[in-house]
Amino acid sequence: MDLTEQAIAALARLVVQQGLNLQPGQPLLIHAPIEAQALVRYVVQSAYEAGGGPAQCVFEDPELLRIAVDTMDPEQVRNAPSGSLPEPAAITAGCAHLRIAGPRPSLLQGVSAEQLLDFHQLFSAQERPVVTGQVCCALPFATRDWATWIRPELEPGAAQAALWHDILHLCGIGLDAAPGEQGVRLQRQQRMARWLNTLPITRLHLGGEDADLSVDLLPGNGWLGSTQVSAQGIEYFPELPATGLHCLLQGAGTQGALRVRQPVTLGASSVRDLQLEFRDGTVSNVSASQGRELLESLLEADDNAARLGQLGLVERIPEMVLPAEGFLAPIMNRACGVHVTLGYPEHLESRPGANCSSIGIDLVLADQAMEIDAVCDNGAVLPLLRGGRFCL
Repeated sequence: MDLTEQAIAALARLVVQQGLNLQPGQPLLIHAPIEAQALVRYVVQSAYEAGGGPAQCVFEDPELLRIAVDTMDPEQVRNAPSGSLPEPAAITAGCAHLRIAGPRPSLLQGVSAEQLLDFHQLFSAQERPVVTGQVCCALPFATRDWATWIRPELEPGAAQAALWHDILHLCGIGLDAAPGEQGVRLQRQQRMARWLNTLPITRLHLGGEDADLSVDLLPGNGWLGSTQVSAQGIEYFPELPATGLHCLLQGAGTQGALRVRQPVTLGASSVRDLQLEFRDGTVSNVSASQGRELLESLLEADDNAARLGQLGLVERIPEMVLPAEGFLAPIMNRACGVHVTLGYPEHLESRPGANCSSIGIDLVLADQAMEIDAVCDNGAVLPLLRGGRFCL
């Protein structure tokens, strides 16, 4: 696994104490790839040390997803009830849910755009649980396949060690497993969210070399920090690493243009040098050096797939060096830079007026020179992000 005992124990404590905020007696259900057994054991040990209730793990074989794509009738998937994978009956409502996501990029080589669309629900279930109202946290796991895919210049062991270093760094855990900057970053995020929610902001403007884009905020919906609150009142993190501040957008209000330098991963395929133009809220033009047809076919999935559903503000992480291709995993990419979501705003579908689509494609805007301003209902313009830092 290429992870020291101190580091794995620190990661397990982080996900139990902060990610899940596990309560005394609260049961825990884990979904994890079969190679994550060591991490799962540390998580369960940390859960019991925190006074949690019974813990179970569903170990998943990623190869089963490819078998489903190759053999399952797409109609069965399209007509299946919304939700995630079946769960053991022994775990009742109110339990905490942890998904340990171990991407396997090579597994989906050769999957067509039509198959991506047909099996989108299954692909999404592999990254994080969707259990409305309950505590749900997702955590990345550095599989060897994922590591060698994003760092082909390194031998497999070194690539996996480098990826673990990045996961720990983004989670605020140092190489010596000492506390890092996670707490400081989260406090800044929460202060920023509280401040923004006191202001009558109606619109955001993204400017700079890569953007000249205006987006309208969804009326009546405030800014969310990295945490959410369950139906039982438990504050938790939907994802670790934490992914900054989020706001829902009013899809019809998007106007302008956007350039996405980081490759957009769709299955095992990539869209490169993507440029989008928006008119009256909808993508009116798509330009890319690779993968344009694939993206266009996904944007035709439904009426809202070509609209922006949400925006995330993330501060630059000091000393963080992204792989040339990005991380090829939304759970990591969202923690590394400002991002917008085409289509479905994940975990926020219950908000009135939120964009609702069968597609959710995250676009990470890694340009640190981007300037983001807030426009208030009285016309005042406030700077929100400069040089990759919040303007508190």
